[in-house]
Formats: sequence, structure tokens, C-alpha cells
Amino acid sequence: MCAPGNRVLWHCTVDTSTTCVSCSASTYTDEPNGLEMCFSCSTCDAGLRIQKACTRLSNTICEPLKGFYCMVREKGSCKLAAKHSQCKPGEYIQQRGTASTDIVCDECTNGTYSDGTFTACQPHTICQSMGRKQTEAGTTACARAEYEINKECCPMCAPGNHVYWHCTVDTSTTCVPCPALTYIDEPNGLDKCFPCSVCDVELGLRIKKACSRSGDIVCEPLNRFYCIEKKKDSCRFAVKHSECHPGQYVKQTGTAFSDTVCGNCTAGTYSNGSFTACRPHSNCEIEGLKEIKPGTMSSDVECGKSFPIIIIVGVIVGVIVFVLVTAVGIKIYYKLKQKRQASDRSISYYSVPIQESDGQCEPTSPDIT
Repeated sequence: MCAPGNRVLWHCTVDTSTTCVSCSASTYTDEPNGLEMCFSCSTCDAGLRIQKACTRLSNTICEPLKGFYCMVREKGSCKLAAKHSQCKPGEYIQQRGTASTDIVCDECTNGTYSDGTFTACQPHTICQSMGRKQTEAGTTACARAEYEINKECCPMCAPGNHVYWHCTVDTSTTCVPCPALTYIDEPNGLDKCFPCSVCDVELGLRIKKACSRSGDIVCEPLNRFYCIEKKKDSCRFAVKHSECHPGQYVKQTGTAFSDTVCGNCTAGTYSNGSFTACRPHSNCEIEGLKEIKPGTMSSDVECGKSFPIIIIVGVIVGVIVFVLVTAVGIKIYYKLKQKRQASDRSISYYSVPIQESDGQCEPTSPDIT
């Protein structure tokens, strides 16, 4: 194998060892390998920053930004981060958020209050003890099925309904059903219903259960995705299952709530990254073939037909004879051509040219005898 930080340039043969070269810029291998290409360095996405830059020997290590916490971690690096939650008024910060955990909120008890930023609920001020008059009451804890409004405790509306008229001294709360695409899933004293959530494909989600007046939409991960953020029974964010690299096999198939787990192949076996178990390299000799290219952890051995030595020698001799015969034939052809040209020149030299007549007769002298 090649050492970490390197990849295979030439695979070994019967006579030579494996030739390795260093990974190029922005690529790496962090384990001994038989790979022909190094892995691309990861980038730190939204909510993340670089903790340690990528080198030839290791991938980039990311960490959450301030005010964020890591939701998905892999090999010491954060892959996905989310912003810390904020406590609502009436809640206090029970546990501050860290780089790996979200803020934990808890509700204030009767006689105490918090605007959502306190680390402990504060008791209501007693004006009389300060020699002052109370001008406005602190928030009062009403009965379990009531809500406080205008210093009065009113009966709550049932799930799927919202308040149309608040109660008075003489009348009870008037409730009406939530309009389309809105809901309330608990008894409440709200003037408006909540808008139904959306199962966004961009977030890796699809509808499991449609929204109704008394319950929000329930989302689930798309096929080949898994949920990393869940609220009640609905998935809020999902990411795609990891893919095993060539030289690895699928040790555990990903589910709707867990990622794919990969394992490395051992010597003498291979996988293209999609196998559930590494396969042993083929044995060419058993199949009556000859090994053309050795196997790697990501590919099988290449086998081919082996020809008897006598056939190979015969083919080579035949080629040599053909070349010689062709060369001799060409030489004879050119010699004959040269002789023919020499003969043509000789005939042309000894021939007498005949003048052509213009068709007129010349006078001749009389024959004197």
C-alpha cells in the first residue's frame, strides 16, 4: 500500500513494486491505501469555521461558529451546525449552549418571571415592602385550562380553535376553528393559529402526514436521507446518506434516522464502495487465464487469455517473413522499372525524325538523259 498522503501511480507487477506519488493540492489520504486518486478536501459550510486546515495527510477539521452548536460530527470534524435556541419570555436559561449542545430552557414557576435571557427566574417585586403602590400586576398563573388576559383568567380554546372574543366578567371565551393551512395542537388562548409547516425538498424532507386544524404537518426524510433534527414527531432537517469510497464496503445501511457506516477492505479483497461486503480478488490461474492487471482495494484483478509460446513464436516469424518478402518484392519492382526506363531512352536516341509535309509539291528539274 501507499502511505498516508500518497496515492498509487502504478500498480505493482510480478517484477516491480507499487509506485506511489504525493496527493496534489486540496486532496488527501489519511490511511495506508491502494487508491488511484486522493480524496478532495472538505469545506466548512454555513455555521462552521476552519479549526484545522486540510493537509496531504488529513481532511479539513471544522468547528461551530460562536452562538452555534454541532449537530453532526464525523472523525473529529463538525459537518453540520445550527444556531443556539433562544428561551421565550416566561422561560429561563437552565443550561447555556456549548459548541456541542443547544441551550436548555425551563419555565418559571408561579410568582416569578423571566424575559428569556435570565439564567434564573426572578421573584415578582413586592411594592408594599418598598413603600410604593402596585400599578400593574405581575403575570399570574391561572388554572391549567385557563389563560391570563387583562388580569383575568379565561377558559382556553380546544386544539384546532383560536380565540375570537376573550372572556369578560359576564361572558366566556368565544372560540372559532382555525382557517385553512393553520393549526393549534394544544388548548390555548391565542388570537391566531399557527401556519402549517412545509416539508421542503431542499431540506431533504417529504410529507408523512398532512397538516390539519389540530396538528402540524409531519415530515420524514426523503429516500436515502436521514433525519438530524427532529421536533416532536416530525423531522425538521435531513441530510443525504454518506457514500462509501472505493476500497470501502457498506458495513451498515443508512436508515431514516442513521447514516451509512462504512468499513475498509483488507488485503486481497476489493469493493467499489457499493458492496455490502468486500469481495476476494479473482484467481486467473483457476479460470485458465493469465493476470493482465493486478487487483486493488477498489478493483478486481484483470484476467486475459494466455496463448501457447509456439503460437506466439509462429506469429512473430510470420510477420518477419512477410516484411522480408515485401521488401524484396519492392526492390525487384524498382529494378525492373529502372531497366524499362533505360531501354526507352535508348530507342529514343537512335530514331530519325520524319518531317511532316505541308501538302504542296515542289518543282523538280527535268530528267536529262
